[in-house]
Amino acid sequence: MDDICYEGMTLIHDIKQIFNNYDYDTKLLVASIRHPIHFIESGKIGADIVTLPPNILEKLISHHLTDKGLALFISDWQKKKKIQEAIRV
Repeated sequence: MDDICYEGMTLIHDIKQIFNNYDYDTKLLVASIRHPIHFIESGKIGADIVTLPPNILEKLISHHLTDKGLALFISDWQKKKKIQEAIRV
């Protein structure tokens, strides 16, 4: 829907509301997610299933600030180990 200039997540929200209004016993599948935010929004709306390409999944599980923080932690840990080794000698 986003490809044809329609807000896809608005449509998903509307569909979920209709299902809830009439107590339909069905599952909501959000297909072809194109952005990590769409994944988050799908969960907030109450989607039961999402389909997404691998690159979007990768974006969801990695973040440059996490990578930076981890590198800093490892660096600090290595420095601490060197100091401890120097004290033992």
